[in-house]
Amino acid sequence: MTLSEKLQNLRRAAGLSQEQLAEQLGVTRQAVYKWEVGDSYPEAEKLIGIKRLFGISIDDLLDDSFDVIIEKPKKPA
Repeated sequence: MTLSEKLQNLRRAAGLSQEQLAEQLGVTRQAVYKWEVGDSYPEAEKLIGIKRLFGISIDDLLDDSFDVIIEKPKKPA
């Protein structure tokens, strides 16, 4: 799983729009879009912000062999 796929999955699982994530990281929505489509990569400072926001290590973000598994909460029976 690529960094772009991980970012998109993490953002969606957190219920954030690209604009909301951008605001939290101090970047533009267009920057988040470019990260998510793989046109560019976040600077080191922004990677640290992503790490803190989503509780994932930078190693796991950058390592394409590591998949981010997002489990949806189960509905009560």
